[in-house]
Amino acid sequence: MTATQAEDPICGMTIDGLKAAGKSDYKGRTYYFCSPVCLEKFEANPAEYITAEEKAKIAALASNGKITKPLKNEDVMTGRRNDHSTVDGTGERVDLPITGMTCAACANRIEKKLSKQTGVQSATVNFATSKATVNYDANKTSVADLINTVKDVGYNTAGTAKVEFVVDDSARPSGSSGSLESHLGTCK
Repeated sequence: MTATQAEDPICGMTIDGLKAAGKSDYKGRTYYFCSPVCLEKFEANPAEYITAEEKAKIAALASNGKITKPLKNEDVMTGRRNDHSTVDGTGERVDLPITGMTCAACANRIEKKLSKQTGVQSATVNFATSKATVNYDANKTSVADLINTVKDVGYNTAGTAKVEFVVDDSARPSGSSGSLESHLGTCK
C-alpha cells in the first residue's frame, strides 16, 4: 500500500485515504472507510473492529517515538496541533480552506511553499476545491505555522482573515442616531 492508501477496518477493502467515503478518529489514529455504512458500523463500536495486530501497531508507534506527545484539546484549539493523524500514523494531517486563489498557478505556488516548510511531509493544493491538504510532523511545525506560510505567499485561509468595517451613517435623518447606537451596543 502507498502512503495514501488505507484498509477499511470493517470490510478490509484497500482505499485511497484522500478519497475515502468517511473517516473516524479512535485512540489517536484516523481510520478510513469505503462507504458510510462501514463508517457507521465502526463508530457504533470501534473496539470491536480493532484487531490485535492493529493494537500492536498503535503500541509500536508509541514505543518507537513516532507518537511522542498525547494530543490535548488545548493544542488543537490554539493551532499548535491538529486532531487528524496521517494514514501511516507518522504525522498529522490538516485540510486548510484557502481564499484568494484565482488560477491553478496560485495553487501551485502555495503547494511549493508549503512543501518546502520544515516538518511538512507532503502538501497538495486543489484550486477547484480551494483546499490545501498537508501532512506534517507536529514536533517540527504547527497548524499556525502552516497558516502563516499560506499568508506569506499572499493568500488566506478561511476563518483566519481579519475584517474591519466602518458604518457610515451620515445619510441618516437627523436625530435618529439613538437607535443605531443602541443596536450596536448590543452586538458582541
